[in-house]
Amino acid sequence: MGDLSKRRGKITGMNPVEDGYQEIVADIPYIELYQYDASLNSMTRGTGVFSYEFARYEQAPDEVAKKEIEISKNKE
Repeated sequence: MGDLSKRRGKITGMNPVEDGYQEIVADIPYIELYQYDASLNSMTRGTGVFSYEFARYEQAPDEVAKKEIEISKNKE
């Protein structure tokens, strides 16, 4: 859950599933899922899995937008 919070995720729920595992339901910006599979694999020693689906568009926070704009300008 801490890793999701670092990635600007908002935890919306936790559900118990079989064999004592927990399902964490969260809203997280798509860009923050970059390399999440490797991170999750490392944190859970290969037992964690995730899936995602598009929910909606939202405006990025100002600091994130400015950073991405600068990156785009430097690529030109």
